[in-house]
Amino acid sequence: MLDATKLIELLGLRNASVQGHELICSCPFSENHQNGDRHPSFGIDLNTGLNHCFSCGESGTLPQLAQRVLGVSFMQAQQMVFGDLDFGEAQRIIDGTSTIAPERHLNAIECDVVGWSQQKHPYWAGRGFTEETIGHWNLGYDVQVNRVVVPIYFDHVLVGWTKRRVDESVQPKWEHSSGLPRDSILFGADEVNGKNIILVEAPLSAIMLQQQGIPNAVASFGCSLSQGQADLIRARYEGVLIFYDPDKAGHEGTKRAIKMLEPFVDVWAVGQTRDDPAAMSKEENMSAISSLVPSFSY
Repeated sequence: MLDATKLIELLGLRNASVQGHELICSCPFSENHQNGDRHPSFGIDLNTGLNHCFSCGESGTLPQLAQRVLGVSFMQAQQMVFGDLDFGEAQRIIDGTSTIAPERHLNAIECDVVGWSQQKHPYWAGRGFTEETIGHWNLGYDVQVNRVVVPIYFDHVLVGWTKRRVDESVQPKWEHSSGLPRDSILFGADEVNGKNIILVEAPLSAIMLQQQGIPNAVASFGCSLSQGQADLIRARYEGVLIFYDPDKAGHEGTKRAIKMLEPFVDVWAVGQTRDDPAAMSKEENMSAISSLVPSFSY
């Protein structure tokens, strides 16, 4: 988890307090607020660094925030917020007297994600996602291809994106950025707090569960858990609840994941559900989770 005290001092945040895993403060972009955001409306997730102002709509990653507030390069911003720099060295970077961080501009994918996150599309609200959730996850829209976009972060680094069709007649349903290491990462892992996870198929399912107050959901980008993902789960977690989609592929994927994980961690699975987690209400998802069964009886 990120050091809230360090962030407050580094970014000069005002009216700051920690509420759970979130740092709440007055918006750093006071020019966007008529009265300077006297009542704090800006949140920084201390697990992921994703941030969003519920009042003016500004959002982004923590390096993006530091880059804008402090006027440094993106690489310098990453070192300052995720590195082991003390405040004195960070201040020398800001003053331009440090030589430890070379200049680097946003790369192409970072620029794209920033641009897409500023584009609004009714798809997100239509699927039940709130403005807070949209801002927290930087959910966006690519006008050129008419697809909504989910940025993919792992270990606090942007590793790619996935885009979902808006027009249901278009194929394929999902498109992924070139080189996205799906077989070796889990979407949402940066949000996990603890040693137990809920394993779902799609990023939208993980996002919806978090919005509903059901934490620690991670997505495996489909129902075929890879060996790399299984190794990652084995290394980081102690318990896994498999909550794959209720179709034939989801059932087969659940059985395969159980075989891969059962020798190393505690494994449970949900029973039959109406739909995938992103399409169900909080009550339905809670009911599914509470009716879990041990893997040996699945």
